[in-house]
Amino acid sequence: MKNTLIVVLIFSYLSVFSQSVGFYFQRGSERLEKHDYTNAIADFKEVLSKKKDYTEAYLEMGKAYVGLKKYDEAIQSFSTAIKQKNNYFDAYLERANTYISIGKKDNAINDMSTIIKLKPEYLNVYETRGDMLFAEKDYKKALSDYLQATKLNTKRHTTYYNLAEIEIGNKKIDEAITYYKKAIQFKSSDALSNTKLGYIYFDKKDYKIASEYLETAIKLQDFSEKTLKTVSDCYYFLKNYESAEKAYSKMLKVFPNSNNNEVYNRRGECYTEQQKYDLAVKDFTKSIAINRENVDAYFLRAYANVKLNKEKLSIKDFTKSLQLNPKCFKAYEKRGEYYFNQKKYNEALSDFNNAVKYNIEPSSRLFYLRGASFFNLKMTKEACADLKKASEMGYEPATKDLKKNCFGM
Repeated sequence: MKNTLIVVLIFSYLSVFSQSVGFYFQRGSERLEKHDYTNAIADFKEVLSKKKDYTEAYLEMGKAYVGLKKYDEAIQSFSTAIKQKNNYFDAYLERANTYISIGKKDNAINDMSTIIKLKPEYLNVYETRGDMLFAEKDYKKALSDYLQATKLNTKRHTTYYNLAEIEIGNKKIDEAITYYKKAIQFKSSDALSNTKLGYIYFDKKDYKIASEYLETAIKLQDFSEKTLKTVSDCYYFLKNYESAEKAYSKMLKVFPNSNNNEVYNRRGECYTEQQKYDLAVKDFTKSIAINRENVDAYFLRAYANVKLNKEKLSIKDFTKSLQLNPKCFKAYEKRGEYYFNQKKYNEALSDFNNAVKYNIEPSSRLFYLRGASFFNLKMTKEACADLKKASEMGYEPATKDLKKNCFGM
């Protein structure tokens, strides 16, 4: 009877003790959830005063310390939990995040390495560690983590964007394109990836695709000077001069103090192509004001003045451009065309000869005009040779004149 009573008393004590520990842990957890961190800590301490090996209490108490931004105490709590339970995934995870909060990146990376060993399929840790390594410019290791994240089917935009940036550094452009597109897939409002794709395709001289990505970036509020200029250049190289003119004008409206003389040169060319010669002259003049040694602006203004029948001004600008650069083939070609239209064939021929001499890749039209100059000077053999060259390069008027004037030669 006495032994039975002892057993009952021990059981009753253990039951009350267990209920007491459970009560405080439960209440502490509820307080933690309600962000009542101070009282939660008091409850977890009560638990640990009764049961020092209650590992989960150290974990939860560490979370409460994080809530109070008492990071040293939090790390101590998580470390105790890990000491009691070496493979405690949650404790490693919380401690790693705490280390990140206080800037102890090496400690965080060590904990994340352990987390990966414990759970190789845990996606978030690869991305978090990858971000830290990326920030530290350890791109090789960051690449490894991000690639593992892609194998785990990440849908996080930043992972793909950073992968693209790494591959740009590795000069793997095609891979970078793929990752930028993936980044956009998971974040349609990603202006930066659209911008970067626009620049890549521009460098590839695929101006149509480049313009599409850059226009999207602009719609997403990328109004940087480089983006606005590059999309304008796309239209310029596509010879869509009306769109190019509007795009350059938009850029200059956003950046009215731009000192980029190339913008004024190219918008001036767009005006010229649309026969807006007065506006073209104004832009070329602005370009020259920015850079007095701007060779292109002088001969382009000269050509526009030719169209405005301002002969003296045009000759003056042609001469100035050639004084600045005696090998400027564009200036020779434009002035030669002016002389040709004035029926000054000797002067035209001299300029066309220099244009061919100094241009690595003379155009078919240049050969055609020189051939026409030869014809007007009764130099048939030389004329037919140039017409043949222009025809072989695909210049249709040369083909017609070759058949008409050089049959049998």
